[in-house]
Amino acid sequence: MRRPLAAIVSLLPVLAGVPASVEAAQPGFYAGGNWLENGFDANQDQFDAVTLSLLDLFDFTVTSYSSTFDDSDSGYEFIGGYRLFEWLAFEASYMDIGKVTQRATAGVESAGEPLQIDSTLDTDLSGIAVSALGIWQATDRFSVYLRGGFLLGDVTTRARLTDGIGSFTDSISGSDEGFLWGVGAGLEFADIYTLRLEYRQIVDVGDEVTGKFDADSVSLGLIVAFGF
Repeated sequence: MRRPLAAIVSLLPVLAGVPASVEAAQPGFYAGGNWLENGFDANQDQFDAVTLSLLDLFDFTVTSYSSTFDDSDSGYEFIGGYRLFEWLAFEASYMDIGKVTQRATAGVESAGEPLQIDSTLDTDLSGIAVSALGIWQATDRFSVYLRGGFLLGDVTTRARLTDGIGSFTDSISGSDEGFLWGVGAGLEFADIYTLRLEYRQIVDVGDEVTGKFDADSVSLGLIVAFGF
């Protein structure tokens, strides 16, 4: 997830070669959506520590332990915005960013009996984003922009442990705020449509259970302009 900016730059000549449009660059309301590919710099050791503490709560003696860690996920975003000037727009959106997932297998002893415990621990992030876009309209059809704003996030951490017969499930939910920034490019076509490609980062979000992390995303989306 540290290479998306290079991908955007490499695609700019391709975007610039599409037929021109003027109307999509005009001030007014617009709406649309994005598909997100997200990566998270969450700490696997923190997730392991939470899982091991849960095993300890059940008075299990851990004899072996292994885990896998998935720090990427897909998501989506619904956007509403207003382009105030050619060079400035404001947006609000709902983002389902995805989750970080750890899966673990532990060999344990309980009352002298050996057991195998399989567990899943994940942290799910979504929320409302509010941001401003500074836009450079390079041509009638092609623009690049910088984004700055913040996310009002909902964070849910879920844990599930099972021995194959019974299971334990618990979750905790809360809210968090994070600064976000991004850089992207837009291609206007057919009078009212804009195809967007963007790299974005949300800084320092999460909870106190599995820790704070940054969320990086590459998004591809389409917006529709409605004018005044």
